[in-house]
Amino acid sequence: MADIGSVSTVELANVGSVAGVNIANIGSIDGANAAALPCSSWGDDVTDETLAIGNENPSYIGSAYDDVLDVGDAGGSWYCYTTTYINHGWTGQNFTSIGAKTISKYRIYTHLGVRSYDPKDWTFEASNTGAWAGEEVILDTQVNQAFVVDTWQDYEFENNTSYNYYRLNVSANNGHATYLIITEIEMRECV
Repeated sequence: MADIGSVSTVELANVGSVAGVNIANIGSIDGANAAALPCSSWGDDVTDETLAIGNENPSYIGSAYDDVLDVGDAGGSWYCYTTTYINHGWTGQNFTSIGAKTISKYRIYTHLGVRSYDPKDWTFEASNTGAWAGEEVILDTQVNQAFVVDTWQDYEFENNTSYNYYRLNVSANNGHATYLIITEIEMRECV
């Protein structure tokens, strides 16, 4: 191979593979930003029940972030709630008291055996103001998701920006007329 000197950006789309390694979907790599590559090491969950925000039943504030996976019933789960239970809405974290985070992975766990309570369609969003009035950034979109009871489902995406607020904004559950219930949510940074 001839010496090509230095290259600041290498476009890898449509290359296919190099030395037997499939790189067709990597995109581009430069010295400053290789975020399109998968994260090789995830930090610990940064959520905390005291940082919870969103549509929550006052009796269960922070329940999606309390690290309790199985309490035998729905008592340790987050219920979407405004003045009554609803089957769509949002829950999130306000990191302003501990410092902005660069989240690029979240995990959802459902414990109850009623699959129609589970989230189906949603966006994972970030904001530095928490106003949720158009300034937010959509980091991930999921449609037609189905869950297996007592199993974590992981969602990874590219994000190189730190934000003070993150939320899971659920537009539809899996069919129940009244409830949207999530047992636990974790958020992680690539380290």
